[in-house]
Amino acid sequence: ANLDGETNLKNKESIEACHKQLQGGNPGSNDRLSISTHELHFMETLKVKCEHPNENLHLFNGTVSAPSWPQTVGLTNKQVVYRGCTLRNTNWILGVVVFTGMQTKLMMNATDKKGKRTTLDKLTNKYIRGIFAFMAFMCISGGILGGLWAYSQTGPSQPWYLPEAGASNWVAVLFINMPVFLILMSSLVPISLTVTAEMIKIAHKMYIDFAPAMIYTHPYTGVLTPAKARTSNLSEDLGRIEYIFSDKTGTLTQNTMEFMKFSVAGRAFGTGTTEIGRQAYLREGLAPPEDLKPSGLQLERGDNFWDVEVSHGAWRNSMWHEEIKDFFLHLAVCHTVMSKPKTGDPNNVGSWTPDNLIYQASSPDEEALVIGAKGSGFWFKRRQHTQVTLVVDGEPGEWKFEILNV
Repeated sequence: ANLDGETNLKNKESIEACHKQLQGGNPGSNDRLSISTHELHFMETLKVKCEHPNENLHLFNGTVSAPSWPQTVGLTNKQVVYRGCTLRNTNWILGVVVFTGMQTKLMMNATDKKGKRTTLDKLTNKYIRGIFAFMAFMCISGGILGGLWAYSQTGPSQPWYLPEAGASNWVAVLFINMPVFLILMSSLVPISLTVTAEMIKIAHKMYIDFAPAMIYTHPYTGVLTPAKARTSNLSEDLGRIEYIFSDKTGTLTQNTMEFMKFSVAGRAFGTGTTEIGRQAYLREGLAPPEDLKPSGLQLERGDNFWDVEVSHGAWRNSMWHEEIKDFFLHLAVCHTVMSKPKTGDPNNVGSWTPDNLIYQASSPDEEALVIGAKGSGFWFKRRQHTQVTLVVDGEPGEWKFEILNV
C-alpha cells in the first residue's frame, strides 16, 4: 500500500487465536474460495472494541473477544488492513469491518487538492488583468466623452435622434454609452488564448505518456513501465528546472541493495568493493582493488558475495564455522520477508524449491540479507504465521523456528 507515501510491502498478521480456530478450514473440501458454516458462526461471535476514528496510519488500539476464549486479545496496527491496500502473498482473508465511509483512515487523510499555477499562467493572468483595467478605463472615458458631446449638441444643430439637451440627459447618455463601449471592446480580452493553452497542455501530457524515450525497462524482469503524467498544469515549467531536491534514496534513484561482505568475530569476509569504496580510492588517487570472484560465477540478484573460505559450504571447515553458522541463521530467521513460489500451486510442496522462490520485503535491505544467506546455503523457505521454515544445505530435513517477536 502507498497510503503513507511508501509503496513497500507492509506485513500484517492475523490474530493467533482466530488463526488456530479457523486453521482447519472447511472439512472435507479443498475449495478455499468458499467459507464454511463453522467459520461464519465463529465470526458472528466475535466482539471487537476499538478506538474512535482518527487519521493516524501508524497506530491502532483495540481488543477482540469470543465466548470460547479465556481472555480478550489486543489488536495493533499489524492486525488491521486499511482501505486502499492490496493483498499480497495470500488469496483471501476473513475480517470484521470497523470503520466505513468517511471514517476510514484513507478518507480522513484525504485533503483538498491545492491548485498549482505555472509561471506562464501567472504571467497570462497579469496581462489579462491589465487588459481588463485598460478596457474599463476606455469604457468610462468613452461614456463621459459621449455624454459631454450629447450635452454640447443643443439648439437647431442638435441631431434629431438625440434626446433633448439638459443636465440630466447627458448623465443618462453616459451610463448608456458605458455598456455599449464594453460590448464593442470585448474582443480585447483574449478568450481563445486560455482555451488554446489548455489544449496545448493536454497535448504535452499525451506526449509524455506515449513518448518511447520515457518508458522504463526493469533490468531483471524486463517489464515495461511507461511514464504517467499525473497533471497537465505544470508541463510547460519542466524546461525551467535546474535543481532537483530528493528527500531520500529510492525516490529518484534505483535503490538496489546487494549482499557483498560481512564481518564475524573481527574477521571480514567477502571480495569486491562497494561504490562508496571505489569513490574513496579514486579521491585518494588509488586504483580500486580487483574483484577476485571466479569467472563464470552465477549469483542470484541481490547476492554479490564470494569468499573462498565461506562460499559453497566451505564455512564448515573454517575456524569460525560456529560464528558463521550463527550469523547466517540470524539473517535467515530474524526478518519480516515473505516468500512465494514463482510458478506452481503454493499448496504443492514441490513448488517450494530454492530456484522457484520469490522474496518480498518491506525494505530492500532485508531482502538482500535474506538472499545473501540463501546464497551461502541457509535459505529461508516460507513463513506460516509465527513459524519460519529454513533449509540448510548439507543438513537433513527442514529447520523450523517459532518467532516470538520481530
